[in-house]
Amino acid sequence: MSRISPTPAHLQGRSVVPLMIDPSAPWKEYAVGRFRSGDTIRSEHHRYSEYTNSEGVVEARMLYDHDHDPHENSNVSESPQQAATASELADQLRRRKERSQPQTGSQQGVSGLEAVKE
Repeated sequence: MSRISPTPAHLQGRSVVPLMIDPSAPWKEYAVGRFRSGDTIRSEHHRYSEYTNSEGVVEARMLYDHDHDPHENSNVSESPQQAATASELADQLRRRKERSQPQTGSQQGVSGLEAVKE
């Protein structure tokens, strides 16, 4: 909104101003984040999270269906009815994590995950 140009190198992501101007504009399909050892991806209807150990092995996962459980009280990650959703979101999360791995000489890491519509 400040229209700083050029954009400072330490800023990540893209401006939400176009979405504020036109809320029906095409936008990101997923939002991705990290808190401690957990990575999460949020779609319009679900939140999927994975928690990994120091070797990167997934030790726990959670899936919440926000259409039926907006307060995230029931983890349905192991539900056979949600298997396809869990698999799809896990794949989307993995691809975004791989894309965000630091390049040689780069300071960007997982905190710089970019959630874009593909």
